[in-house]
Amino acid sequence: MSWHGTCASGTSRVLSVASLHWLKMDAPIPASAACEVQSVIKFLNAQGIAPIEIYRQLCQVYGPNVMSKQMVRCCCRQFSAGRQNVHDEECSGRPTIITDDLVEQRTICLLMILEGPKYKKAREWNKPVVNAQWLNEILFGHFSCIQQPDMPKFQQFNLGNPFRIEYALIPHLMIILPVVLYGCETWTLTLREEQRLMVFENKVLRKIFGAKRDEVTGEWKKLHNTELYAWYTSPDIIRNIKSRRLRWAGHVARMGESRNAYRALVWRPEGKRPLGKPRRRWEDNIKMDLREVGYDAAWKTPINITQESYDKIKSTPPSQRRAKRPRLDKSAASAGDSDQENMLENVEVTSLDPPPEDKRPMVLFSHVMKRSELIKKVKQLGGAVVESYKEATHLVMAQPVRTVKFLCCLSTCKYLVSEAWIRESHVHNKFLDEKPYILSDSEFEKDFGCNIPQVLEKTNRNELFKGKTFYMTPGVVPSPNALTEIIECAGGKVEKHRRSLKAIQEANQKESNYFVVTVGNDLHLLRDLIKHDISK
Repeated sequence: MSWHGTCASGTSRVLSVASLHWLKMDAPIPASAACEVQSVIKFLNAQGIAPIEIYRQLCQVYGPNVMSKQMVRCCCRQFSAGRQNVHDEECSGRPTIITDDLVEQRTICLLMILEGPKYKKAREWNKPVVNAQWLNEILFGHFSCIQQPDMPKFQQFNLGNPFRIEYALIPHLMIILPVVLYGCETWTLTLREEQRLMVFENKVLRKIFGAKRDEVTGEWKKLHNTELYAWYTSPDIIRNIKSRRLRWAGHVARMGESRNAYRALVWRPEGKRPLGKPRRRWEDNIKMDLREVGYDAAWKTPINITQESYDKIKSTPPSQRRAKRPRLDKSAASAGDSDQENMLENVEVTSLDPPPEDKRPMVLFSHVMKRSELIKKVKQLGGAVVESYKEATHLVMAQPVRTVKFLCCLSTCKYLVSEAWIRESHVHNKFLDEKPYILSDSEFEKDFGCNIPQVLEKTNRNELFKGKTFYMTPGVVPSPNALTEIIECAGGKVEKHRRSLKAIQEANQKESNYFVVTVGNDLHLLRDLIKHDISK
């Protein structure tokens, strides 16, 4: 390749690339436009020079930082492919990745400081914001923090190094606590004693962490409790005691009757207590600890629990006890119906032909309007109103709805009728024939495949689940108690404790006689059944 140039005198000169070394400048060109460099690359590439040689010549003329080897190769490929423009295409820059969808799909926003687009989006979408200490807690196995992002220690964003390891805490965790808590599994503590233990622990931690210097006044002051809890993230001494006490209580409850510890646990002293308020017992502490984690059932009886369910309970924070809400009326009646029902106990029978005692209709209501009015009419006709499907002979509904009463009465009640049966009977002042008023709904039949008149004609409708055994996990909806009533009305049997895998396989050898009803949240309780796929 050669370059053609013209001297001042007009004579033409030819310079070869190989002779450029004698034209080398004393210093490279300090600044160059990108289009100028790419023009040189385009020119040299058109002459068939290798990209590495082009890069070497560019470095000689423009300096070593003019362009990287990769960029030179990329430009050569683009010019060889037909690119003509030596100017870079305009772009809007790197797009931000903090979008509405990104923040909306996250449940918790982890930030070091309370500023920036992530913080603004999190506040806009009402997402909890936590500091790095929250992640530090999870890394050390405190999974209950996942459900408690609003704790004060997770809302302090002025921490210097949130992932630091406080080696000063080693004496406290490895020497002081083991000595103080020796034998705490058998302690019976009052609230005053628990408070004194908390004061002792705070005093030890203040000696470990030392004082804090005020940034404004420069004075040294003791750490406040909230600041102390932000630095010391391990469970406090009271929580340690309760955890060890519950662990020991479970260990003793699993012992056999031959062990003295178990005998002392279930033993009841004879005689009478002295006068005055009884002292707090160790068992009282256990019951209080269990109520804090939302467990009110009997705890002395051993229960079968898998490792998966134990891990799930451990990672779930203690539930807050709430006051019971007032029970609402089961039907859609008005608020004054309950008061009116109390006034309907002594309603006189006005029917001229009341039914005999053994043939009197026992009416059960479900999903009706103006319940008090219907009750009054039933009693005036000589009928009786019941609250249990076991006593009912007639179920009265406004329309077919899959309530628990409806599903139970499909197997037990003689008639399932509409409200019109009572109203028309009251007009005629006697109970009319039920067949014209049997519940029937084409949409209900289409959706659920249930023809109520045909079901009521079957004599063996209470034997649908005859010979079948069911087990339900705790999280099923409707509740296990409601499903138990429905299954037992249809002749089935419900077991409170699940059978072993081998027993289930033996029961289902010839035909399916054992069924497990569960939901997605309880699949961890059936891990062995899912692994062996007992449905086949």
